[in-house]
Amino acid sequence: MTRTLDTMAYALRRFLGLCYRNQNLLFVASALVTMSAFAFVSGYWFFYRAAYVLGGLVIICLIWARVHAGALEVAVERANDRLQVGQEAEARVRLRSRSKFTKVWLEAEDETDMPGTPARTVLTLSSNGSRNWKVNVRCARRGIYRAGPVRITTGDPFGLFRLTRTYGERRQLLVLPRPEELPYFWSPVAQLPGEGSVRRRTHYVTRLLPGRQLQPNPLAIDSPAGPADGQDVRNGPDEQRLGAPGPGRLGSGRCGGRKH
Repeated sequence: MTRTLDTMAYALRRFLGLCYRNQNLLFVASALVTMSAFAFVSGYWFFYRAAYVLGGLVIICLIWARVHAGALEVAVERANDRLQVGQEAEARVRLRSRSKFTKVWLEAEDETDMPGTPARTVLTLSSNGSRNWKVNVRCARRGIYRAGPVRITTGDPFGLFRLTRTYGERRQLLVLPRPEELPYFWSPVAQLPGEGSVRRRTHYVTRLLPGRQLQPNPLAIDSPAGPADGQDVRNGPDEQRLGAPGPGRLGSGRCGGRKH
């Protein structure tokens, strides 16, 4: 008996709290109590029927709101969590209904504490239908913000009940300041490997002098005929380069190469 009374008291407190937050429900509940009291005192049929209509209206609206709020799947995908000022934070929300009834007046809102107005829309889902909603929020100020979850709110045509469900998780967004352009700034090339292409004299073709051994040179130029007269491919003094005849010399006796 005590448990039953506690349950009834809890349900009454919940109902009174709901009536306090919703003015339409408070008005209908007051009219229902008034019509019931008049019907009990006077016994007039009009007050009885008015009380029946108001009581049935409350029950139908409650069932309507619960049916629209249930059997709903919502998937939230966010593109990036690091942005710059001026860019847009994107999110894709996919809603899918698993109910046989059409869901109308679904209010979707992406909760965020970023400056500006939160993204909101109203959707309608057919029986076992699905809809996609793309959210774009412009980043106007740098800082660390929170995005999500997505809140879905539904109700009845008379506005007596409003049920809210949240989907997705809360994520952190980092908005970095926008870098300023420097139109007159020029960074010279350091002439390091990978910095750019520079044309230089890399190797020469010289005659092998008496008493010197033929050593392999990795900078040798590959030729179908190969080096003639036992010539060596290496860097040499200027007097050797100028007076080195023979078929081993290619062109002017030196080659230019590209070094990266």
